[in-house]
Amino acid sequence: MRVSSQKLNPAVEKDILDILCQVLTDTRDKAEIKQLLKSFLSRAELLCLAKRFAIAKYLNDGLSYAEIKRRLKISSATISQIQEQLAKAPGLRIALEKIMIDEWAEHWAKKIKSLFG
Repeated sequence: MRVSSQKLNPAVEKDILDILCQVLTDTRDKAEIKQLLKSFLSRAELLCLAKRFAIAKYLNDGLSYAEIKRRLKISSATISQIQEQLAKAPGLRIALEKIMIDEWAEHWAKKIKSLFG
């Protein structure tokens, strides 16, 4: 899909973004989210979005640019762009916090399960 060069009315833009956010907020099941994203995004768009999240996570985990480039088949410029966004924009930070919370919970769930069978 190409983005139109015509500007949207700001009120319409706000309304449609609010609808998108509401749908994403209301969709809590991982399989439903995956189905929703696959329905609206091309494979390339979906991979691009997923790679951006992965770059942020890998940077947060301390991986080098070279290792991130090797794993995700991306350029240093893309990594740099995400690194700048991590420093300036709160959105990726919020996503990283959610990922870290999930990883922490999974880690402790495994430990508890191993202790109590």
